[in-house]
Amino acid sequence: MVQIKKPEIRQAVIEAATALFIEQGYVETKLSAIARRAGISTSNVYKYFDSKIDILYAIYDPWLRTRLAGMEAGLPPGPGPDRLRAFLVGLWDDVPNGDNGFANILIQALATARSADEHRPELLHWFEARVLEILRSCVDAQDVPDADLKDLAALTVMVFDGFLAASRIQYARRHAMGIVDLMCRRLAAY
Repeated sequence: MVQIKKPEIRQAVIEAATALFIEQGYVETKLSAIARRAGISTSNVYKYFDSKIDILYAIYDPWLRTRLAGMEAGLPPGPGPDRLRAFLVGLWDDVPNGDNGFANILIQALATARSADEHRPELLHWFEARVLEILRSCVDAQDVPDADLKDLAALTVMVFDGFLAASRIQYARRHAMGIVDLMCRRLAAY
C-alpha cells in the first residue's frame, strides 16, 4: 500500500526544525526533538525527509532564495558603486547576521557532515550564478572582462561563506565594511 504524504505533516517538521535549529544550532538539534516538536514519531520524519541535513536544505534553499531576491529588489537602480556597495553589504553583513544567525546553520551542517553525499551542489551553483548576475548588474559589464567577473563572483561567494562561518563573532562584523570597500575599489579600477 502506498503511503500518502500529508503536506501539513511535512510543514510541521519544517517549522519544528527551523525553530530548533535557531534555538540550538544544527549540531545540537536531534531528529527525535524535531519529531517531538512536530507531534510525530521519529520514524515518521523519515517518510518525508532522508536525513536531518535534507530537512535543513528544505528550509535553507527557499530562505536563501528569498533573502537574495529581497536584497536584489532593494538595490539602487542601474550599475554603479552605490549598487555594488549595497549588494556586498547585504550579502556579507546583513544575510549572515540576520534571522538570529540562521545562515550559519548551513556551515555547521556542512562542517559536521559525515560524507560528501550529504552536500548538494545545486544550491551552490544557483547561488554562484545569481551572484554573478547581480555583480554584472552592479558594474559596467563592458569594462570588466567576463572571466574576471566570474572569478569575482566565486570570490564573493567564498567571502560570503567566511562571513557565515564567522557570523557569531564580532571579528567578521568589524572587518565587513573594510572588505566591502576593498572590493568596490578593485572593481572601480577597471
